[in-house]
Amino acid sequence: MVPLFDYLKRQPSFAHSPFNEVDGMVLAELSSIKFQELNFPGTLRELDHAFQWWDILPSRERVSVRLPSYHLLRLAAKSPRFQGIRVVDYVKEVGEDFQFSATAYALPHNPGLTVVFEGTDHSSAGWRENFQLILGEIPSAQRGADYLCQLPQLPLRVVGYSKGGHLASFAAMNGPQDQIEKVFLYDSPGFHRDIFDSEDYERITPKITHLMSHRGVVGHILHHREVRQFVSTGVHTPPMNHLGYTWRISGSRFKRALPDPRALAMGRGINRYLEEASLQERQLAYETVIQLVGREPYIFGTATVSARAFSHALRSYERLQPQERSLLHRLVTTIKEEL
Repeated sequence: MVPLFDYLKRQPSFAHSPFNEVDGMVLAELSSIKFQELNFPGTLRELDHAFQWWDILPSRERVSVRLPSYHLLRLAAKSPRFQGIRVVDYVKEVGEDFQFSATAYALPHNPGLTVVFEGTDHSSAGWRENFQLILGEIPSAQRGADYLCQLPQLPLRVVGYSKGGHLASFAAMNGPQDQIEKVFLYDSPGFHRDIFDSEDYERITPKITHLMSHRGVVGHILHHREVRQFVSTGVHTPPMNHLGYTWRISGSRFKRALPDPRALAMGRGINRYLEEASLQERQLAYETVIQLVGREPYIFGTATVSARAFSHALRSYERLQPQERSLLHRLVTTIKEEL
């Protein structure tokens, strides 16, 4: 049984049990659903015709949809806890170099709104934006802050998983801080030193709860002010241990675990490389990575990476200039030194 699926089947309504960290992950996973296709606004119960929509979706478009999220919606629509949650606003924007999506939920017996920022989808633009983190702040970040600022003046709970957590942090720092009551992050990359040292980050930090896979690496990338708590995951290999569906649950909390030393070391190696590299070197590294992963970089974030994707990466590596290869070798060497 998938822990999140089982959680939806056994939890009482919000009238009997307050919002918790697992609820945030459920909403984060639901945020990958294209609610514009489901005639929102409406409750999750009212929006439960996702599978009819899935059935008529052309197969060539299904790669852009996370099927587990639609299974989650089906269960949420039947759950006493989740069926009354109302999707009150949804926005999705994808440009040449950015991918941004936010969903605003109204929860029963909860004042205000819960705003969830989507993580990386399967668009090439979304994955290119991920790699832009090595350069500095990403294009979607300010969109997140602007989104919070245009919402009604109500109490806000802000949530994000993976890149969505990075957007949630940035939006909370630069949005209406007085309205924000809590920020939930899940396995999210941090920030470069300029933002890490900012007063805005310092002010919002006490409101942040950050959970990450005890074997994950994404949440170790760049710098965090908040204390991270580590969750036991049922799988050893990336990217699967990054997925919330693999995180173990006990009651209304994720099961805690000690961080894996190798994951910590990989995070230190990546961060050391980024700290030591000049902006010009990081720009070249970004361009090199884009060359390696090709036009469909999302395939490297899926559970099964195709032989074609690996073949493309190998051919691209053979075409790299000596300076480009040197940058990659330096990254690998830096990580090895930390292991």
